[in-house]
Amino acid sequence: LRSHIVLDVTMHVKLLAALQLALCREPPAQGATAAVEAEQDLRTAAGEALLFTCLRSNPVKLKVLKFLGSTGRLLNLLQICAVASCGKLLAVLRSVACAEPLDAVLEGLNVEIAAVVVDCLNKFPKDPAVQRWGFSALGALVVASKTYAERAGRGAGTCIMATLNSDVLANNVAVQQEALFCAHAMLLRGQSGLEGGRRELAGQTARVISVSLRSEGKTGTECTAWGLKVLERVACAPKLGPAAVEPVVGVVVEAMLSPHLSFASAEAGSATISYLVAGSETAKLRLKRHKVQLVKAVQVLVWALNEAEGKGCDKGVSLQGWIGVLCDVLGEPRAPLDDDEGMVPVEKFVEEEEVQVGAMM
Repeated sequence: LRSHIVLDVTMHVKLLAALQLALCREPPAQGATAAVEAEQDLRTAAGEALLFTCLRSNPVKLKVLKFLGSTGRLLNLLQICAVASCGKLLAVLRSVACAEPLDAVLEGLNVEIAAVVVDCLNKFPKDPAVQRWGFSALGALVVASKTYAERAGRGAGTCIMATLNSDVLANNVAVQQEALFCAHAMLLRGQSGLEGGRRELAGQTARVISVSLRSEGKTGTECTAWGLKVLERVACAPKLGPAAVEPVVGVVVEAMLSPHLSFASAEAGSATISYLVAGSETAKLRLKRHKVQLVKAVQVLVWALNEAEGKGCDKGVSLQGWIGVLCDVLGEPRAPLDDDEGMVPVEKFVEEEEVQVGAMM
């Protein structure tokens, strides 16, 4: 299943039914330890098989959504499952929550499932699989509909902060990435329960970004992007937003100057900088010292994208716009746009402002 077969909902209907029934089997009587363990192993294996089939096929997602979601079976399983199978069940939930069309998700998954996911996160706070897939599933639900965000409520914010502060999971980039993804989704919905602790959220997010930067080239790049997106959402809040992010402006600069800078990180980082400059004079003064480096970093990425995806690609055009924003907010640009490339010729104005990364505050 993992490597070769994409299941068809018509041709493999019996196999799909068997996998779903294996996931939903009634637990054996208490006291039969060996039987309980065997049942958990079977449920975990069935969950893993369903996960891979759902990842490869939207029709399969819809089929599973109807059987497990609409009937309430998945919700009930999450309420009674042990830690061994909980992570797999949450991974299946995350997959079916991304099914299309969106109406099928809203119809197939009762809003109460958001609260059940929060309960799972609280029940197994140190388990990496539960935390990773729990936040991933909750984030996907929140992206699908604000009603899930409202049901998760402040409990989701409490779980997010607990994981970001966790010593046990501090260096688990995969877990922290999903926690940041969920935080970003909740912030977008205005239901995170995090608004009162913006400075703490910004500080913990910056710590995760620093860990992620040390892991880049392996697993860290996407985590860095979600961290910068969270900082962007915090910084854009009226009045107190920029003040909350200003103490970690050095991490924003470090992420923007990373040799592994991605398109998503460049966009989110540039947006964060624009909000900081608009709302904090202290942040503006600190960022202006790195203007040339920041513009150059984004410009180099534009050149790389144009090389890989073709001159004038959408991502390159988008980042070229952000280069203009950075030049505007951090000082008057010293050179016009190049008529041939439509790019800021950075090398023409790299002068005394060139600052080494080690000088960041």
